[in-house]
Amino acid sequence: MLAAGILLVVALVLIVATALLLRSWGRAESQTEERLHDPQVHTIVYAIPNGVDPVVFKTALSHAGFTSVTELVGGNERLLVECPEPQRARLRSVLESVHPAGLSSAVAGSDHVVFEDER
Repeated sequence: MLAAGILLVVALVLIVATALLLRSWGRAESQTEERLHDPQVHTIVYAIPNGVDPVVFKTALSHAGFTSVTELVGGNERLLVECPEPQRARLRSVLESVHPAGLSSAVAGSDHVVFEDER
């Protein structure tokens, strides 16, 4: 009986801890998104190729020190990336180096990355 009570308390603590963690993560993501939409922050938009998981690009950008959020605009996924103008070439290089699994080499990494403001 005591063991069942202990298991119940542990389960409740884990559920509450998980809920608090998810809430914290959601708030942080929301604050990042709000900051990137601030007109004072220089951002660049990159359209994610169809069929590619944006997490692949977000992870590469994060490892390179760029902050980004994923958006869905007009049914197309895109990344909004915080990037000062002098780092534009570095951002392009990071995105061109990504080779998403399942994407043919004819598409991945071989095409020159074009940002939305260059179209």
